[in-house]
Amino acid sequence: MSRVLAVLIVFLALIDGVAHLALDLFVLHSFTRGLLSELFILDFVGYVALIVVFLVAQRSSLSLRRLVDIVLIVYPIIAILAWFYFTKGRGNPMGLGEISKPTEVLLALAALLHLTQLGSDGVRTSEAARV
Repeated sequence: MSRVLAVLIVFLALIDGVAHLALDLFVLHSFTRGLLSELFILDFVGYVALIVVFLVAQRSSLSLRRLVDIVLIVYPIIAILAWFYFTKGRGNPMGLGEISKPTEVLLALAALLHLTQLGSDGVRTSEAARV
């Protein structure tokens, strides 16, 4: 189950990052021209970085994997809050909000489920190795 969740987390993060990059390219028609454009690009870059860190951390300590999962829970929540702040919850250019917002909710929930399952496998945890 943990492996399926890991694939789902990577897939959802990639979808959301690409959706924000598409907003910048196809709606704003710009690269770093204005605050929203910069935020969309940073969101994409942030998701790519989180995917890389998430994949690398899978072979790391339990505490690092937990930290990465917490960041994967908080990051999409911040994106949702920023969407409400900038658009009052009404902005949906090209229907990408209908893709992005549910994806962010699912990503946070999948990361939360992944976080709750960490350490339950016993074999891969560093704490179990010490016992």
